Amino acid sequence: MDVFLIETPLQMLNAIEARAHFRGNRNFLEILTSPPFPCEVFLPLIEEGVWDEIRYMTIRDEGDMRASDPRLTKLRKKVEEYHRYYKQLQYRQALDKVAKSLGRVERLFLGSYLQSYMRHFANKVHYEKLLVLDDGTDTLRVNEERKKVKLEGKVRGFNRIKEVAHAIFHDWNAGDVERMIFFSTFDLQVADRDILIKNDYAYLRSLVSGARRRNEVFFLGQPLIEDGYLTAAKYKEYLSAVQRHFKGEDIVYFPHRRESGKSAEDLASELGLTVRRTDVPIEYELTVRGNVPKVLASFFCSALDNCRLMLNGELMIKAFQIRQDDLLCVKDFVEDIYEYFRQKEGPKFRVIQLEEAPRSGRLSPVCSGLWEDRS
Repeated sequence: MDVFLIETPLQMLNAIEARAHFRGNRNFLEILTSPPFPCEVFLPLIEEGVWDEIRYMTIRDEGDMRASDPRLTKLRKKVEEYHRYYKQLQYRQALDKVAKSLGRVERLFLGSYLQSYMRHFANKVHYEKLLVLDDGTDTLRVNEERKKVKLEGKVRGFNRIKEVAHAIFHDWNAGDVERMIFFSTFDLQVADRDILIKNDYAYLRSLVSGARRRNEVFFLGQPLIEDGYLTAAKYKEYLSAVQRHFKGEDIVYFPHRRESGKSAEDLASELGLTVRRTDVPIEYELTVRGNVPKVLASFFCSALDNCRLMLNGELMIKAFQIRQDDLLCVKDFVEDIYEYFRQKEGPKFRVIQLEEAPRSGRLSPVCSGLWEDRS
């Protein structure tokens, strides 16, 4: 039996591809329905008859994601802390129950290795092989962490007692696994203990329907403000530069699910962008549903490279580069993604630098690389 543990539509998309690639005899799908992904968002991606069993469970709720109110008294904060411990204990027990019910598993697929509860599940399941699916650019982070030598110091005294108590009662068993297989579209140089199996989206490419070409530019939003990469003002400034680059083309902005609705509406009104949402990953919208734009663009969204693979160079794709000086965090990580994109450049896949104009400080589009004609 093959078991898939996922919690986002993108992970579901890669689970569909992995199921077709590895062709297990029985396929068990466990979907973690946590904000902002309730069970309804997965239904358009579930093909009838291909999964032997599908289960849904909650692993956290909106309350778990909110920070404590700083105005609370010390006692109230402590009560809230222990309440969260109790809820996590319940989540852990539910996940352990699923793991125990599976018995021996041939292949275990994880949607995100960065999440502690997914590593916990891997440490509870008796599997022969562990495979990690792509979860956007987080795959690059996982791979880099796997290649680092980790030296963990011992915790002593009362803190050690607390650590043991937390581990017994509610903490996730999130220790690193000995060996994993990356099923990835990225050309990873993996650690000696790990294996890479390339995902070229052969199955999803086989489902590509007759394309309905739209005379629009699709721009994929990213939660760069919410995740602390850029200030709201700088994000808007970059979008304005992108808008100037396309010189009056109809631009449709697809907000990321973790972008606030208010910010998307503000962008639409202030910049004149059309905001459109899709109930499936953009890769599925373009390939299986066949809604193909004139140009697909974003900043460093992994969907750009996925669509490059799926559409076999039939779509113009542009990645607009964010200057390192404008980023508030993980500058080297973002630059590594752009460097990876540059290695894939060609007539239909281009990286475009946006440089500051003299004096005004505003941004204007400037071409980079070998491709002078960026239209």
